[in-house]
Amino acid sequence: MNKMTASMPEDIPRPEKPEIKKNWHYKKGMIIVLEGKNVFPYMQEFSKKMFSQFALELNGFFLPFDKKRERDLIIKGAKKYIEKGGDNVSLTLDFNNPIYVDSLFYKTGLPLPVKDVKLFNIDKNTGLIKNMLISEGKDRAVNYELKVEYDNRDGQYLIRYMNLSTDDDSLRAEFNTEFSKIDGYYLPAKQTRVVEGKNIPEEQKNITVEFTNYLLNKRIPERIYKNER
Repeated sequence: MNKMTASMPEDIPRPEKPEIKKNWHYKKGMIIVLEGKNVFPYMQEFSKKMFSQFALELNGFFLPFDKKRERDLIIKGAKKYIEKGGDNVSLTLDFNNPIYVDSLFYKTGLPLPVKDVKLFNIDKNTGLIKNMLISEGKDRAVNYELKVEYDNRDGQYLIRYMNLSTDDDSLRAEFNTEFSKIDGYYLPAKQTRVVEGKNIPEEQKNITVEFTNYLLNKRIPERIYKNER
């Protein structure tokens, strides 16, 4: 907030510290809204993009259902290799040419590659993705490895921890979520993200998001989603 208001003339009142609200609809997804006095449009737009990355949406993070049709189309053109070992099944997708996979295999929020992706290796156990390997680049490829741990809460498998690293040590990241049971639902109470890398801004290296004042099964004003179109 200080950076966004640094160039403002001194005689202009600074916006008050805004209230950040995360709205989630099971069909429309997540929307971040800032509410407060003197919150100007640029601050609203910039902040929504920034906070939407930090407040990671774990529901359907892998293989998003709304992208299934697009995902199936590009998978048809890939070479597929399946390996079985014990209870684990490893599915490897090798694309003939690097492809752009933004939101097709995983949602945003972690510094995962979205372009020049060559190969996926997905380990599955009980239908859960526990390990994913992604190769980015044409000539000198960088390999990303994402490891995932789950909590079993009343038969629901919730993403508790994710660890991301690259084989050239250019990036390392950890993402941890603590859950609380609220009105019968297990919901994020706290999310912590630690990222190390040469291209990661200092203010994005260590971030904690805490969720309070949950309101469940309430009607979300239509204007919130209308403004996103």
